[in-house]
Amino acid sequence: MKTTLNFNLAELKLIVPEISATQCDYFVEACIIALEKQGHHKQAELTIIGNFNSQIILRWKKALLQKAGVSHEKLQKMVALL
Repeated sequence: MKTTLNFNLAELKLIVPEISATQCDYFVEACIIALEKQGHHKQAELTIIGNFNSQIILRWKKALLQKAGVSHEKLQKMVALL
């Protein structure tokens, strides 16, 4: 049986109370940069195959980066470093 989950990266800080909201934003920003570097824009599908089969649809908005004060130019420079 395959389960499909939808997850917006902005919700990370809401479901992981052990990590500060600031640290979660840092992880989300790094995740968005890495995913976009790999050619994913606004969403990516993760398929997990094993004892439990799942598909996770990750979604994000670039506005998260802009809210954190990351300009488009800075984002492009950060992506180029990966």
